[in-house]
Amino acid sequence: MKKSKKFIVGVVLVIVGIIGLFGIFTSSDKISLLIGSLIIIVIGAILLIFDYNNSKKEIIDSTKHEENIINIPTSPNNQIKINSSHTVEFQLNNQDTIQTNNSNNETATHTNINEIKIMPAKQEESCSKIEIVTKKENVKENININTMSENANLRYSVIKDYNRTGAFPNSFIVFDLETTGLNPENNQIIEIGAIKYIDGIEQERFHTYVNPEFHIPEEATRINGISDKTVKDAPNIHKAIKMFLDFINDSYLIAHNARFDMSFVQTQLNQLSFNLIDNKVIDTLSLSRQELNDLPNYKLITIKKYLNIEIGSHNALDDCYVTAQLYLYCRNKYEFKYGVKTQLNTVLTDDEQAWLKELIEIYKNLGIEESEMHVYHASGYLVINGGCRTTRIKLSKKMRYLLLHAPISKIKTELKCTEGCQSEGGAEATRVFIQHPEQIQYFKDFILH
Repeated sequence: MKKSKKFIVGVVLVIVGIIGLFGIFTSSDKISLLIGSLIIIVIGAILLIFDYNNSKKEIIDSTKHEENIINIPTSPNNQIKINSSHTVEFQLNNQDTIQTNNSNNETATHTNINEIKIMPAKQEESCSKIEIVTKKENVKENININTMSENANLRYSVIKDYNRTGAFPNSFIVFDLETTGLNPENNQIIEIGAIKYIDGIEQERFHTYVNPEFHIPEEATRINGISDKTVKDAPNIHKAIKMFLDFINDSYLIAHNARFDMSFVQTQLNQLSFNLIDNKVIDTLSLSRQELNDLPNYKLITIKKYLNIEIGSHNALDDCYVTAQLYLYCRNKYEFKYGVKTQLNTVLTDDEQAWLKELIEIYKNLGIEESEMHVYHASGYLVINGGCRTTRIKLSKKMRYLLLHAPISKIKTELKCTEGCQSEGGAEATRVFIQHPEQIQYFKDFILH
C-alpha cells in the first residue's frame, strides 16, 4: 500500500524525537533537548493520527462498492444488512433452498445455493444487488433489492380506500381475514374465510389458508393458531385472493372493523397488480356501536357472549358467522325501531334543511338513497339515520354543534371542540362547533366511520 507524505514525515519526526531523547545523557542542556524532542515526537504523532484517519475513511469508501462474498447461513432467519436501514432475510431448508425477503416484503425462493454475493448500491443508484450462485452449472441469478423510500413506489403503499355503504341488504357475503400482523405494509394474509347469505339464509362457504412464503411470527401464531406447518401446502396469496374474488363477485361485503380487512385486501390486490375491489362494504363495528349501547367494548368475543353464540374466536369462518349474526341482529333491531318506512318525513326549518343538505350529500356518497334515510328530532337534536350510521346535530339558540363518534384527540381542526356529555358518549364523542353548514364536509371521514 502506498504511504502518504504525512505518514513518512510523521515517522521521521517520531524517530528523530526518540533519538533526541537518547542524547539527553550526553548533552549539557538536558531540559532544552528534552522539551525539543518531546515537541518533535508530538508533531510526528499528530501527523500519523491524521494519516490513519484518512486511510480508514478511504478503506471504508472503497469497500462500499466491492462485492461481499457471504457463506450460506446455517440457521434460519439470519439477516445480512445491505445498509443501515434495509435488510435481506435468508431462510434455508433441507433442500439447500434459500428464500429472500427484502424491505418491501418482496419474496423469492432459490434452490441449490452455492454462494451469495451482496453488492451494496452505489451512491447514485436506487437498488442494491444480490447475486445468488447456484450449484448446478454455477448459474448466477441477480436480484435487485429496492432501497428507495416507502413512498417512492406506489405499488407497495397501503391502500385504505374502499366503497363504504350504510345500506341493509338481504343478500350479502361476510368475510374475515387472519394475518401475520396488524400493518398491511409489511404483513401478509394467512387465512381467508367467507360465508354467502341470500335473503338472510346461509348458502355457501369459502375458506383457504394462505402460504405467505415467509416465516409466520410466533406472536401471530399465539393469537390465531396458524403456523408455518398449517400453511405449508396452502396456495400463495396470488392464487388465494383470486379464488376469493371469484367467490364474492359483485356482492355486498360485510366485515367487523372493515377498515382493517379491506386495507389488507386492497393492498394485496395492488401489490399483485389486480383491480381493487369496488364492492359496497358494510362495517359491523360501526353498526354495533350504534345499536348495542351497553357493551364494555365491541370486540367480536364480547359481542359473541352478548348474542349467546358458542363458537371459537380468531378463526376466519367462526368470526364470519358471529359477524353475520351481529349484522342480522342489528338490522332487525333497526327495522323494529324505525319500521320499514324511512322517508324524510320530518318537518324541518330552513336552517335545519341547510344543514341536512350537507349530510345527505355525504350519505349519498356512501350509496345510501334518500328513501333509505330517516330524519327526526330527538332530545333537541336533528338526527339523520342511514343504514348503519347515525349523525346528530345540535341547533339550539345557545349551542350549534356536530356530534362525532370519535375522541377529541383525533379531531384535527381549528374550530372549537369539546368532549361530549355522558349521554352523548363522554370522552369517546366530540362536539365540533360548526359555524356554517358547508363545514360539515370537513368531517365526512368521521361521519362515515
